[in-house]
Amino acid sequence: MKFTFFSFSFLVRFSLFFGTLLILSEGRLSTPLLLMCALGLTLIYQAVSLGKGHRLHLGNTLRFVPFFLYHSFLGALGVAKLIFKRDIALSPRYHTLTLRGNPSTNAITGNVFSLMPGTLSVALRPHALTLHILDESLFDEALIQQTHQKLESLFILSSGSA
Repeated sequence: MKFTFFSFSFLVRFSLFFGTLLILSEGRLSTPLLLMCALGLTLIYQAVSLGKGHRLHLGNTLRFVPFFLYHSFLGALGVAKLIFKRDIALSPRYHTLTLRGNPSTNAITGNVFSLMPGTLSVALRPHALTLHILDESLFDEALIQQTHQKLESLFILSSGSA
């Protein structure tokens, strides 16, 4: 990945991170520490950015957050129900999902699925994501497909790059 220091977008992001850190610290942190933290955050942001020509769709992202929280809560209840059964007999399952996005969006998709309750692990390959699910009763193919479609809708191809 090529980093362009002193590009306009780099300076804007650095300034935003620096200003945010300054406000959050209420001016108590030393300037060199704030500069180092802002530089680190800017470099991390550039390293994990979506790549040239892609950006997040704000409206779809705001709609995805309550969907994700709701289904995470329901999944957590399902896992809790399994734990409190007198006779725990788990039947783990693997499910492979075909991915159509670019490597950055696929990685974010894998990370989101890894956060879902009942998902033990994910294996990300270039165009496939394999989910290791704790128990067959937690598997819901319709929900997995719906979540995948919502995740794909978060990313749009933009005509320009930041």
